[in-house]
Amino acid sequence: MSSNQASAGTTGGGGGAAPTFNGKELHCTNCGGTQTPFYPGIITQGEVCHPCYRYELTKGVRRPPELEQRRVERVNGGGRR
Repeated sequence: MSSNQASAGTTGGGGGAAPTFNGKELHCTNCGGTQTPFYPGIITQGEVCHPCYRYELTKGVRRPPELEQRRVERVNGGGRR
């Protein structure tokens, strides 16, 4: 496992404690989510979650935080993705 990935964690912005690595709490520097794994951001220059990383990789811009909020609402409402 590389230094920028956590071994355990929660998904989205939901309940539970954020994953930790070397005693530091991990969260996405773009959307604030605690979804793992984390990757080095291309545009944001920080640790970002997988959805934010993929968005940056394909679009070349930061992922809008509204997309994560909509995803969390959809999942909490019983949606699968």
